[in-house]
Parts: sequence; structure tokens; C-alpha cells
Amino acid sequence: MPIEIEIDNRLQKLIWLGVLFAAVRMLVGGVSVLYLTTKDVSLIEVGYLKSFQALIILVFDIPFAYIADRTRKSLSIKLVILASCLWLLITGLGSHFYIFMVAEFFNAISIALFSGAFIAMLLNGVENEHKHVILSNLQKKQHLFMAACALVGPFLITEVAHSQIWFISAAFIFITFIIASMILKDTSRNHQKTLNLGIEHLVFIRRNVPLLIFLLVIAYLYMVLINFWQPIIQLGIDDVKAFYWGIFFFLILLSQSFAAFIIETYGHRNKGLYLGIIIASGFMIHLIADDKIQIICFVILAFILLRGAAIISSSWFHSQLSDAFRATGDAIFNTVSKITLLLFLPAAGFILDKF
Repeated sequence: MPIEIEIDNRLQKLIWLGVLFAAVRMLVGGVSVLYLTTKDVSLIEVGYLKSFQALIILVFDIPFAYIADRTRKSLSIKLVILASCLWLLITGLGSHFYIFMVAEFFNAISIALFSGAFIAMLLNGVENEHKHVILSNLQKKQHLFMAACALVGPFLITEVAHSQIWFISAAFIFITFIIASMILKDTSRNHQKTLNLGIEHLVFIRRNVPLLIFLLVIAYLYMVLINFWQPIIQLGIDDVKAFYWGIFFFLILLSQSFAAFIIETYGHRNKGLYLGIIIASGFMIHLIADDKIQIICFVILAFILLRGAAIISSSWFHSQLSDAFRATGDAIFNTVSKITLLLFLPAAGFILDKF
């Protein structure tokens, strides 16, 4: 039976703030590399920028999350939005590799701050059995509006100058900052010692190593799919036009919104039903579809499966964390996931290359 849980007004405002923030960033998400290449930035230099961004996130993710836990999470979220605004403005004004590196610094800071503070503020005070509903509601709306903006962004860039889309996005982000300043209020302050909480959670980790390894595997498989979905599709389709890549990306975002809808509606306890529907769908596709349709459908089903599994595992993980340690605990897990990805992503690329 569908689950009916009413999300209160405070959480609804927070969810829509997260949706707006992610959707506006997606306006430039699909055209950012193209824009940089028009500014005489080589693909090698784009790689350097992305590596620099990843390094900044890796270094600052846990410290920023710790600060968010000890102080006001609302302040951290506002700083996130301002840092994103600076990233968009500097990128739009930039004309040199080193200026874009400054822009990526602010982008990385915003990502590092947001990952810890926002989810922590969203889930603080939420009962454990309802956490999957809140997370799936957020993911459902985020991916739906990100899909829309992924289509709007390339359309805008054909209608206006390349740099203007960055200023348009910066203006929307600043509006988001104004909205955040009006609605964000910390409901509690944490007075517990984070060191003591950290020791408690280290004991929890020791007792739940198999489950935490499972969470890491889900995170790793999802990131492999995010990074290699295009080569995987090319295994079944040799020549894909640029237009169709945009359609595929749109469908992938929609599929993740659909996965979140399923988890929100039917709950994280119906794992067998969720997995059974996906397996049955895959079997039917295999029977009735040709090879090209099969590979596309299987990629979409993989996104549905892994996004649903990620929501379920994330809600379980957060149910084990106290509010006073939530941002820090989430950041620690994210950092370990990123390190795992750096170590083992080449292996996934090697395996795919053999096909």
C-alpha cells in the first residue's frame, strides 16, 4: 500500500530550497565544458580544473561539516549559495585558465559546504521511519527539475551569448539566497561534545562494517554509472548524435526522479517488490526489444535501481546518526566514498575498455 506521510511546512520550504539550488546549477551543468573550450581552455586544462575541484572538496568537506554541526547550519547554507553565486559570476566574466581556477575554488567550497549542512538540517528532528520519505521527496523533485533545466540550459545558450547564461544563473542563485535568508532558521543548537559523539559512532562503525561496506559498494556502482553511462550506451550504439545524448541525459534524470517517487510512495521496506519489478522489466525488455533499445533501457533501469538503493541506504545510515553529529558523519562517509572512487574507478574503466 502507498505510504501517506504529511511533510510539514518547514521541511517543505527546505526541500524546495534544495530543489531550486540544484536546478539553477543545472542550467549551466550541461554546457560548462563547452563554454570553457570557447574561452581557449583545453580539455587537459578542464581535467586540471575538475581535479582541483575534487581536491578542494576532499580537503574541506569534513572540516566544514564539523563547523556546521557545532554552529548554525543555516549560516553554512547561506554561504553555500553565495559561493555558488561567485562561481557563476567569475566564470561568466573569466577569460583565462587561472581565473576559471578561482571560480572552481568557489564552486568546490559551495559543494563541500552544501553536502554537510543541508541534509543535516533537513533530517534533524525527523523520526527514523520517516527519513526515507523526506530524502526521496527531495530527490524526486530535484531530479525532475534538474531534468527540465538540463533541457533549458542548452536552449538558452543558443539564444543568448555563452557568458550571459552564467549571469542569468547567478541572478537566480542570488534570488535563492534571498529566499534562504527569509526561511532558514536553526531549530536547535548542539551542545554535546563532538569528540564524545565521534567515539560513539566509531563504535557503531565497528559493529556494522558489513552494512557500511554495502553502502560503499552502492555509492561506488552509482558513481561508476554516472561516469561511464555514455561509453556503456556506445557498446550497443556505435554512432550517437549530440542531440540524442541530451535526450538520454534527460531520461536518466527523470528515471532517478521516478525511483525516488517509488521509494517515497511504497517505502524502503518493500525492497523485494522494488527489485522484482526492475528485474521483471529488464527481462521483458530483453524479450521484446532490439539491441539498441535494450542497452538504453538497461542503463535507465540501472539508474532506477541504484538511485533507489542509495536513498534506502542513506536513510538507514542517517537513522544511526545523532543530530549533533549528522553533518560530520555524512561528510566522513562521502569522503571515504570519494577516496574509494579515486582508487577503483580506473578498474571500472579498464573492464569497460575490454568490451
